[in-house]
Amino acid sequence: MSESLLIYWLPNIITAFMHQYPEVHLTVKPIDYEDLADQLKQNEIDVALLVETNSWLSSELKIHKLTDEKLVLVHPPKKETTNMLVTEYTCSWRPIIEEYLTYHSQPTENKLELPSIEAIKKCVLLGLGKSMLPQFVVKEEIDQGKLHYEKTKFEDSIAIYAAHHKDKWVSANINALLELLP
Repeated sequence: MSESLLIYWLPNIITAFMHQYPEVHLTVKPIDYEDLADQLKQNEIDVALLVETNSWLSSELKIHKLTDEKLVLVHPPKKETTNMLVTEYTCSWRPIIEEYLTYHSQPTENKLELPSIEAIKKCVLLGLGKSMLPQFVVKEEIDQGKLHYEKTKFEDSIAIYAAHHKDKWVSANINALLELLP
C-alpha cells in the first residue's frame, strides 16, 4: 500500500477482512513505486493498493480503479506562508505539484521536500507552509477548520487503484480482499 492508504484506509480494510477471514495471514508493507511491476511479477507482493494519477496505465499490470479522489491545496487558517511542502520525487502526484508550482509559485516561495505525507500534514497544521495532498488525508482537519483548502484545476487528478501482475494467478484470499475494497 502507498503510505497515505496505509495510514487512512488500512485500519478499516484490515478490520473488515480479519472479521470475515480470521484464519488468513495478511502482511502489509509500503510500496516501492520504482519497482512495482517486478515486485508483483516476482511474488514479493500479491496486490498493490496505491494512489496514482487519474490517467494511470501500465502494460504489465491489471489495474482496478477503486475510486476517484481529490488532490487539494491546503494551508493553515489565517496564516500567510511562503513555503510549499512537497512530497518526494517518487510520489505519484509530485509532477502535478511541480506543474502547479511552475504557474503559481512566487519568487519568495521556498520549496521543502519531506519524505512522509503525515509529516507534511503536521507541518502544514503547524503553519510551516502549504501543500497539495489527497483530500482523504486532510478531510477531518478541513471539516474541523484546522486547515483550509483552495480549489485548483488539479483537484480531480488522482485516484485509488488496486493492481496485480497481469500474468499472475490471483488467489481466493486476494480476491476476497479486493471484494472488500470500495
